[in-house]
Formats: sequence, structure tokens, C-alpha cells
Amino acid sequence: MVRKSVLVYDLLRSEKPNVGLTKNEIANRLYAKYGFTPGKGIKRQIGAALRRGMDYGILAKYTNKYRYDLDSLKNPLRRKFGKVKKEKVTKKRRKVINKEKVPMPTVPELPDWTPKRRKLLEEPVSKVKK
Repeated sequence: MVRKSVLVYDLLRSEKPNVGLTKNEIANRLYAKYGFTPGKGIKRQIGAALRRGMDYGILAKYTNKYRYDLDSLKNPLRRKFGKVKKEKVTKKRRKVINKEKVPMPTVPELPDWTPKRRKLLEEPVSKVKK
């Protein structure tokens, strides 16, 4: 049997408008075209093929849709070495609230659970019936 990755890449390459397909659409088209029985194992293989295609630069993912990336064919270095590193985007830091303005909650002290010794001399003597 042919590897699922080859079938996935051929399916995405043959798409005319190249808008892209979601993971489920790719699985359904492969089921219909090649007569697979739908199952977890095949979906796992399709997911792995899509991830591998993205790592090698063959596929691109836009808005949760995968498509065959024609830009990678023009730039062989990108395809050879995998993903192109993106520039890091700096995030704005949140303003820190002054802790002095927020009152601290009052919590009662924890009870002492250690056993206390009994003082037998101070306890009254029990009466014994004869």
C-alpha cells in the first residue's frame, strides 16, 4: 500500500483553486477516492503527513486549511532546511496592580491539633458500685 503522505500531497497538489482543505475534508476525499475504511489509524497517519509536509516546507497552513505551497518550490533552500524561522513578536506587558491598594484578607489562626495530656489528679474520682 502506498504511504498516506504521498496520497495527501497528490490530493493537495491536484486541487485547482488551491484554496486549501481542512484535515477532515482531506480524510473524507481520500476515503471516497481510494476506498479506505475511516478510522483513527488513518486519521493519525494523515495528521502526521500534514505535519511532516509543513516541517519540510511542502505544505502551508492558513486559517486551519492546508494547501500545497508553491513558494517553497521556487525557493529550494527553504524546502531543504525545513521551517523558516519567524521573527519574535514582542508582547506588551500587563500593568502590575499595586499590592498596597488591595487589602489582604484576614484569615483566622489554625487550631492546634496536638493531643493534650490529661491531668488525672484534677479530675473527679468515679464511683464504683459494689
